[in-house]
Amino acid sequence: MSISVRAKSIDLVLSALGTFYSVKLLRYRDLSKLLEEMRQAQSTGVSDADAIALYEAVVQRRPRFILELGAGQSSAVIALGMHDADCHSRFVAIEENPKWVAHHKETIPQRLLPSIELIQRNTAARQVDDA
Repeated sequence: MSISVRAKSIDLVLSALGTFYSVKLLRYRDLSKLLEEMRQAQSTGVSDADAIALYEAVVQRRPRFILELGAGQSSAVIALGMHDADCHSRFVAIEENPKWVAHHKETIPQRLLPSIELIQRNTAARQVDDA
């Protein structure tokens, strides 16, 4: 298969996936509005496909505790899923960088922030010796 045929095939598949997720997003009006709101604020970081998967997981599973390592716009999607499912989960989102914590507090819609325990913690990596 030539490179141009392969590239066209990849483009076709990506276009079909984009259409699939656009149609699927129509089912979730609140999620669609949230993603549009974040795009208008030029604060993206979660794809439509990932947003739908996170939202559906929270709505369907209604977890009692959620821990997110690396807070971000996905945190807003998770909080919206909790709200829409009337799920009273404890949701802790941990971020290492204080500047990002401040950014998230500004860009995550204010109506969703009370659902998120947004915590800043320094992390350290260490090598574990195999015994």
